[in-house]
Amino acid sequence: MVLFRQEAIRCGEDIKWAGYVKRLNAVENDDCNFSLCHRYPCPCARNEPFPDASLPETPLAVYHPRLAVFGGSMQLLPGRIVAMMIGADTRSSSGTSQTIHSTHGNGRQHKPLAQSSDTRHVRYLRRTILTYGHHATPAINGIVIPDSALARAITEFVRDTETELLFNHSSRVFFFGAIAGQQRGLSFNPELLYAATMFHDVGLMPSHSSADLRFEVDGANAARDFLQSYKLDPADIEKVWTGIALHTTPGVPEFMHPVIALTTAGVEMDVLGLTYDRYPADIREAVVAAFPRTPAFKEDIIQAFYDGIRHKPDTTFGNVKADVIADKEPHFHRGNFCSAIRRSHWHG
Repeated sequence: MVLFRQEAIRCGEDIKWAGYVKRLNAVENDDCNFSLCHRYPCPCARNEPFPDASLPETPLAVYHPRLAVFGGSMQLLPGRIVAMMIGADTRSSSGTSQTIHSTHGNGRQHKPLAQSSDTRHVRYLRRTILTYGHHATPAINGIVIPDSALARAITEFVRDTETELLFNHSSRVFFFGAIAGQQRGLSFNPELLYAATMFHDVGLMPSHSSADLRFEVDGANAARDFLQSYKLDPADIEKVWTGIALHTTPGVPEFMHPVIALTTAGVEMDVLGLTYDRYPADIREAVVAAFPRTPAFKEDIIQAFYDGIRHKPDTTFGNVKADVIADKEPHFHRGNFCSAIRRSHWHG
């Protein structure tokens, strides 16, 4: 079952970042005439459980007959296989389990690779490959995603928690925030900024949304709980918490610690385009190419905000000063967040 109609990845082509993974579903079956699965069996080929650890740091680590890591470069290996890397459903229309096989180019089958009755294999492959690809995103203006164990854990958590819309948005916020830090000459810990930017919208998701707290606080609390399990310095956790909690409070974060200021800077660029012209076109294009905006992102992000807060409208009461001015000046026209999004320089 092929889920995406995209140009196939050629045998031996580097899988450079997460966007390439979707193209695994378009692998060209006649690309090669032999398979390596019998030479380098992966855990699922031996019907063994997958380890809980991330990709091991070995010269050659095979997690699938079509995928291998050679010294930090993931490549597609020779062989044919049914596409299964992006959660392809391997059950027939009758609901019965189907076995995924690898074959030689001549069609001769080898032993099963995985059973759909144990879908954790597919989930593990998808998570591992997407996480690896995310952290292998090429540097943009010298900025790279931190490749520490903590950063990879953050990636897995947020990818498992958020929609693709919010995950890509958060990834862009990291890059725009970090580049803003470069432009301002600020010194900051990239790992802490990554934590703040990736968690900043987690509070919009039902799994982490409270009944009566602002979504920003829900996200900040989720980040704090997560980071505490990694024994981070409480002062660093507080910076991340504050950066998330204040990312929708303009006029304050810019005067605070760089992690806090740059989280808001990244959000304001990606959602509102407030500093759009400060980023050269090639940088904007590189960030969006790595983490695509949906064609109707402006409307999609407004809908995501609404879906995340509509059950607790009382949490929207915020900047009281606009109410005071409006009460005394009937012709006062307050700013509108949704209008600002729609009027931004971004397309779509």
